[in-house]
Amino acid sequence: MELMNPAERHAQALESERKAWILVADKLPGAPGHDPNLWELWKATVEVADEAKRALMIPGRRSGAGAESVLQHLAHEADFKPFKGGPG
Repeated sequence: MELMNPAERHAQALESERKAWILVADKLPGAPGHDPNLWELWKATVEVADEAKRALMIPGRRSGAGAESVLQHLAHEADFKPFKGGPG
């Protein structure tokens, strides 16, 4: 697995969080069609983005190893495709 610099990792994490939000925005807890699994996955993307932001702010800190597994799981859910760093 190729390691990204902290800025690239943060950009990817933010894009993944945005895409996950699109999946849950109209299905919030208590709303019709709420999917608790997708909701938990969105919350996990928020944590990944927060960790990536901390890695930017603290020199030498890498984002958590669990971040990649969250993104891979999201890629599998509902044909979700994480941002890969380029157009199209």
